[in-house]
Amino acid sequence: MKYNLQCANCSSIFDPSNRAMTCPKCGSSLDTVYALEKVKETFSKKSLESRAPSVWKYSELLPVEDLDRVVTIGEGGTRLLRAARITSRIKLRNLYFKDESHNPTGSFKDRKATVAITKANEFGFRTVACATAGNAGSSVAAYAAKAGMRTIAFAFKNVTRTKLAKLLAYGAEVFIVEGTSWDATNLAAESCKKYGWCNMVAASRYNPYVKDGAKTEAIEICEQLGWTAPDWLIVPVGGGCGLASCWKGLKELKQIGLISDLPRIVGIQGAACAPLVHAFQLNLSPAKIERFPNARTIAHSIEDDYPPDGDQALMAIRETDGVAIGVEDNKMLWAQKLIAKTEGLFVEPASAGTIAAASQLLDEGTIDPDDTVVAIATGFGLNEPEAIFQSIPEPITIRPTLESLEDALSRRVYDHV
Repeated sequence: MKYNLQCANCSSIFDPSNRAMTCPKCGSSLDTVYALEKVKETFSKKSLESRAPSVWKYSELLPVEDLDRVVTIGEGGTRLLRAARITSRIKLRNLYFKDESHNPTGSFKDRKATVAITKANEFGFRTVACATAGNAGSSVAAYAAKAGMRTIAFAFKNVTRTKLAKLLAYGAEVFIVEGTSWDATNLAAESCKKYGWCNMVAASRYNPYVKDGAKTEAIEICEQLGWTAPDWLIVPVGGGCGLASCWKGLKELKQIGLISDLPRIVGIQGAACAPLVHAFQLNLSPAKIERFPNARTIAHSIEDDYPPDGDQALMAIRETDGVAIGVEDNKMLWAQKLIAKTEGLFVEPASAGTIAAASQLLDEGTIDPDDTVVAIATGFGLNEPEAIFQSIPEPITIRPTLESLEDALSRRVYDHV
């Protein structure tokens, strides 16, 4: 095998062929470990130039031997967009969006799904299960459908109709779970143990392969910046896997020698759903992250009252001298409108929270105006279109006459940026 699995807690090493998803000794999370000296032989700036943009462009750092068996629907290779006009409002001269809305199901979760479903299929699983606010489940269901597998989705109770439609369209068997995200996640884990399903919860605490898929996001960013890391990387945090995955990819790139420096990492959460931020502010140890009481945020895709990979995310933030920030719902809605009206990019509230955080850190003097900042736009705004109506008034209905139009124009002033 080109990799081994190592326990994050007891450091035991395991052969991945036994299909283990958690440590057989202590039950903790597993991580893939690659022979990076061997990887260097074929993984170079020159060799990558000739490869088509894709998650699988970086196959040496992915846990699959036979690329003919990959389950793919065209994920990865997303745009890195320089935010030229938004600088009129936020005085950052080198601000970029990593636009993950161009993935097949509209979010970065497709990176996780392509790798994790490929491994599940390779291991012989025919049914996969996950807990989801909508995006992760949609990705799992889409890729499972491509592989001819069955999907059981335990949806959070506040799943939007838009995301529910996606889940159902991809053929998932959906059960809406009363309780919190943690309750749904536990039910998914218990169900997988009882019925022999493959746990596809989008956290490496339950499946180590989701992290390998998601880390390609950070690898792409560095390649798109000419094999340099940004000064700051701002990431929405729900379960914590996205941030932890970026950190894994960045460290691997540095060990291989493709980048020389590492960014400072910012994790953002909803202010009223912020277990990671709470632990960061109180300087708690990663093992002491607690469930957040009465967790709620308009950013449903990160409405996790407990982050399964929060320990890894917190370590990444601290190791990079980064920051964890709670963003108020109204600030997310402000940033969502600003991004759409200045850059023509419609993102989910969670993604918009990265810009609200950047603005705050700039005002505080933490970020310098000349720093290179990459904000990860994790999902398309049409994954959660309901949110926009909370910040923009409904259109005026008029008669088909110029007189009616003129009357309406005199009564309504739109915010032109």
